[in-house]
Amino acid sequence: MQLENKPENLKNEIESALNWLEILRIIHSLKISSFENLSECFTLTYLNQDKNSHNILPHLPRPRITQRRLKMIDGSNNELAILPSYEIHEVLRELSEDYLDRILSHIERNEAIEEKVFELKCSFKRIFRYGDNEEEISRTKEIFEYISQQVESLDPESKEKCRKLLLQLTYLVSIQKKYTPFVELKEPFPSKKHCIVNCTVETPKRIEKRRSLFYTKGEIRYSFSLLPAFVPSYHIEIMPPEGVDIHDFEFEDLERSKIIQNKREKRSYFDKGLLYIPFSPEETEEIHKRIDSGRTPSVTISMRINRLLHVLYLLVHTAILLPLFIEFLYSDIGASEFIACLALAATIFISASIYAIDKKIVQEFALVHLLIDCALLVVELGIFILL
Repeated sequence: MQLENKPENLKNEIESALNWLEILRIIHSLKISSFENLSECFTLTYLNQDKNSHNILPHLPRPRITQRRLKMIDGSNNELAILPSYEIHEVLRELSEDYLDRILSHIERNEAIEEKVFELKCSFKRIFRYGDNEEEISRTKEIFEYISQQVESLDPESKEKCRKLLLQLTYLVSIQKKYTPFVELKEPFPSKKHCIVNCTVETPKRIEKRRSLFYTKGEIRYSFSLLPAFVPSYHIEIMPPEGVDIHDFEFEDLERSKIIQNKREKRSYFDKGLLYIPFSPEETEEIHKRIDSGRTPSVTISMRINRLLHVLYLLVHTAILLPLFIEFLYSDIGASEFIACLALAATIFISASIYAIDKKIVQEFALVHLLIDCALLVVELGIFILL
């Protein structure tokens, strides 16, 4: 890192990065490894609009629970250092107080303003730290509204400056609802250039509540929320587990939208091994409006196991029960025919299961059907004994 170890330099670097580094595109990738594991990756493309180079990048706010599993990689596949939270919190608190002081330099001070300022600075100490701060942030935004009213009486030039500072201040406070990583680059990020950073996180999360649907029909349905930031270009790609294909997708909570109208066009990006959906700036803005109104737009994917594999396991069940059918129909089944049917079932099962050797979720499907076959065999033997 090309900065001296001085808090003031770090504060200036972070302020400049927040003001000048623009995120042009987000690719939100989700890879399903198993029913309990989801790999999530955000690929961000930045543009440095500053005349100076940068060494620090702010990433997207993340749920704090994922903090310990974050891994940042640059475009050259270098792992990047994530700056310690306590250090960033202190810098953001100082930066917020600095913005507040700049705004107050344009406003006539009185007792009411002084009380609000004192309350704000006390709130900053609680907001920029670990822990639940939702109520504190809400209260702080109310005070920002009060200050905004005082700004309206200023001359046009001062009013514009204060409005920009208030927007920056509101942003700094708002992102504290989640954990915002700041990463240190291996090489300085030059002026007017682009930079790519990947953020990956392993999420222990159940992706299927109705497992019975998977075990009986080999089908999985799951919804992923659309969470674009305010960027011109947002893309989402979803990769199913190995051995499972995507056969359809649909949008939820986006009725009467351009996105639904353009679904046929988006099908051109559809593949059984990857669902890749790009959203235009207009569509991204529409998603944001729905989120702001309290809704949760999402994409629901329908996946299913290989159809041939499903048929093979059904044939195994049939082969195991075949001696029982013969006995009921012809009342004549010998030991050799019984063993032949079991051998046929075992051959089909082993052939089908070879496909599942390196596919975790298909292994689970195969194991369940093995247990079903064992149960069928026990029931069948019990019936023959009774007969």
